[in-house]
Amino acid sequence: MTDDDRTTPAAPAAPAAEGPRPYTAVVVFHGMGQQRHYETLWRVVEALDAHVFQQAARDARFIDKRLLLKVRRERLRPLGGGASIEELAYVEASQVTDAGTRRLRFYEGYWAPATVGGTSAASVLRWLLGQMTRPLKVLCAPWRSFSRLRRADLMNLLMRPGQPAGQDLPEAARTVYKRYAEFADMRPPQPGSYIAFLRYLSRRVPQPGWAARRGVMWVAVRWWFSHVTGLLRHSFWLLLAGLSVASVAGLVLVGCLEVLRSLSGQAWLQPWLARVGAEIEVDAASALSMAGVLAVVTGVAAFLRDALGDVQQFVTYQETDELHERRAKIMDEARKTLAHVLTDDACERVLVFAHSLGSAVALDTVLALRGFNQCAAPQASAETHLHQPLPLHKLEHLVTCGSPIDKISFFFATASSRVRGFERMVDQLRGDVGDIPFSKAGRQPHLHWVNFWDRGDPISGPIETVLPAELRKQRVDNVRLASLAWPDIGASHDAYFEHPLVVEHLYRAVFGGESSFADPPRGTPKPGHTEGPPVYDWRGPGQASTWQTLCGLLVPAAMLLLVWTTAGVVWPGLPAPVLAWLGAVAALLLAGAWIQRLANRVRR
Repeated sequence: MTDDDRTTPAAPAAPAAEGPRPYTAVVVFHGMGQQRHYETLWRVVEALDAHVFQQAARDARFIDKRLLLKVRRERLRPLGGGASIEELAYVEASQVTDAGTRRLRFYEGYWAPATVGGTSAASVLRWLLGQMTRPLKVLCAPWRSFSRLRRADLMNLLMRPGQPAGQDLPEAARTVYKRYAEFADMRPPQPGSYIAFLRYLSRRVPQPGWAARRGVMWVAVRWWFSHVTGLLRHSFWLLLAGLSVASVAGLVLVGCLEVLRSLSGQAWLQPWLARVGAEIEVDAASALSMAGVLAVVTGVAAFLRDALGDVQQFVTYQETDELHERRAKIMDEARKTLAHVLTDDACERVLVFAHSLGSAVALDTVLALRGFNQCAAPQASAETHLHQPLPLHKLEHLVTCGSPIDKISFFFATASSRVRGFERMVDQLRGDVGDIPFSKAGRQPHLHWVNFWDRGDPISGPIETVLPAELRKQRVDNVRLASLAWPDIGASHDAYFEHPLVVEHLYRAVFGGESSFADPPRGTPKPGHTEGPPVYDWRGPGQASTWQTLCGLLVPAAMLLLVWTTAGVVWPGLPAPVLAWLGAVAALLLAGAWIQRLANRVRR
């Protein structure tokens, strides 16, 4: 047998390449301030990890008591296609149960670098002072203007405490809501006063009879009264807050003057001052300089520049403002991260979690991607825009905590103009929850938006200004919490990450896909129908706390005492013993907050 006759054994076949494993993506948007990369991301991951461990202690289905976590990186997929050299890091998590392995990826919509150096503490302070008259501007504007704010107040009036988020409005309220949308968009423009709206409403009530008309008109009158009293209440609180800040500044200046006066009379300082050639000047300019140094040392200036400065830059919607470029950079960073996740074929579902100002960034990012799909196929249907070219249908959950979206809408995101078409166009381009991916083409909800808010957190609140002019089933599912009983603004704004209700909802939505509106369960079919109506798992309205409300009264009491004390210093004829009360209330607030934080730290 020759060598040529020998047969070479065939090489074993190479194993088939394993395709990408499907996973659920969670995109985390951080809040305002100089946030460090991945810190907010890991707060969410560790909260879920601790919750899994607690669940495993009670449930035998869990094989591993904690999540299997790995840090990975991949190339960024640009929104318009092509190659990229940018990297994107994420946390890969796996949960092993007897039902199989669940795979997740946690990404971060990191936008903090886009705001670095964009403003100054003095600019932020001037900007804040410029918002003091906003409620009065809304009050004096025509009733057809600021339509988002008017509709939000109508919804707040009708959604009574304790009423489930998904409950339909009474017929009279639906009529008022619908007719106001018609009135606001009338062409050619008609007189836009509230009286003109009442006349229009009385002519357009569809039901015959005095009883139906009376019910509709009564809702309209209650709406006006609630709206006006709300604006006056906002004006009062803004005035009180402004006076409180001015009072603090005044007392600091007076204190600096007293310190300078005391130092100038110290004989033991004079030889040293003469040696260095310095002299203590007891005047307003020196006191102001000393107060500025105190602001820097105590971190007040940094808070204005870094935290509130982020808000100033993001809410600059006017393109003629130089800070608008900063907003554009924030949006670019957020869009590319969310688009990267959506365009991955292995990604099955996407959940967005956003805290504080990050909730406004997340909302505008989702609506901006909706605009991307619309521009790609302007003549296509809304159903097409939900799926192409970006698969927005993968977005199933939006969870926001400590969100200032309604406050941003009130102060910055709504515009008034003599040109009615300008208002209408800006409002339509901005978008709302009646658009995809929040709602399907058939007006049914698609993306379940759960907003957790806390009365002890003044930054947060229920969100109603995103409702469309045409009332739909879709709304924001506002859930009220009471994380802390004692007034502690910073701690309340940060407590959502450890709140059991927030973590429980996040866990069920991420790992189990619960409370999803994309494919909700069906109820009992009606006679003649093959399937029942969709059943939506609304989580609101949450639970209030009477004790928290009572304790919260200490804050305005302290503000009033502060203003009174300052007035007594400026006008010596006013009673001065209030200073002792101010010190007692301030000490009570600080001591209570310290004890509460210590107790929570021990409990954890």
